[in-house]
Amino acid sequence: MNQKQLITGLILGAGLTFSASSFADEIVFTEDFSGDFSKWLGKEVEVDTPKGSKLQNLDVLSKIVDDPVREGKKAAQSTVKVFGGDFISKESFTPGKYTLSFDYMGTCKRDCGGVVGYGEGFPGVKHHWLAGTTRAFPKGLRDNKGWKRYELAFKANYDFHVIFEQWTDSIGEEGTVFFADIELKKHD
Repeated sequence: MNQKQLITGLILGAGLTFSASSFADEIVFTEDFSGDFSKWLGKEVEVDTPKGSKLQNLDVLSKIVDDPVREGKKAAQSTVKVFGGDFISKESFTPGKYTLSFDYMGTCKRDCGGVVGYGEGFPGVKHHWLAGTTRAFPKGLRDNKGWKRYELAFKANYDFHVIFEQWTDSIGEEGTVFFADIELKKHD
């Protein structure tokens, strides 16, 4: 009897059952921007109304465009620089270990302003930034007019929303930041 057969026999003998998915990671969120912004909220921004700012539909801050490089794909393009999140996921996620994967493209020479992280509540309070286009962020995002895939592992200690933005303090012109193919995976 080999080791695998012995372990299987012990598990079955003890009345325990496990499925392969018991130990698997779970994809809890995906976005390819092939539809609309229904999975996202926009950041509070000043609007031309007497009442001031409010949460906006994302169409005010960003737009879904044909991917400027990859045929047949879509991307989200930031059109207004904000602080605290262009894209804030409507869905919240429980504390735990995660990997956030996404494609990023900055089309300016440097510091277009792409920033990625997570935050508590709306509009993205208690920020924890994971990556951005300046040294101020833990992981750097490259602006080279081409797509690059990023995978960022993190541990959240509170319920959170995923946040993306074109940061107000960047030097890139508005509209030079693109995101695509977002995936959030929770680890057991």
